[in-house]
Amino acid sequence: MRKALFFLAVSSIVFASLILVFDRPTDVEAASPCREGYAIGAWDLPAGGAGSVEGKLIYQGQSVFALYADLQGSRTAGTLRGRLVDANGSTFAVVEGRYEGTAAGRGSFRATIKPPPFGSNTFEGKIAGEYEDRAGLPDPVGKFKAEWIICPN
Repeated sequence: MRKALFFLAVSSIVFASLILVFDRPTDVEAASPCREGYAIGAWDLPAGGAGSVEGKLIYQGQSVFALYADLQGSRTAGTLRGRLVDANGSTFAVVEGRYEGTAAGRGSFRATIKPPPFGSNTFEGKIAGEYEDRAGLPDPVGKFKAEWIICPN
């Protein structure tokens, strides 16, 4: 009986120690230089011309960038080209990608986030999400939601 109690006590201590060791964030996780968050905004698919995207990127509960992009193509597929603008109104990054969806106006998009050609920053990022923009007269503006990440090179 004493051996069983001793084994139980030692096992509990070892198990608790393992939880403490493996439950802590690693140094890599704790010191990650990447910024990531979510994005929301307006999505207006092309209807006889260019479409548009206007939104904001949120990091730790704060809006950090505005997204302005043009959509070229049809309601079911095309390209997204635009920029991220910081709080001072300066272009922080260029955004380029593709969208595809259904004629009903639901779909997904993916894009890369890169420094503008005239900048000295070095980073890479991506944004991906879903949109919904139903057709109708007058043409209603839809919405999007996405996740994004930007990491220094």
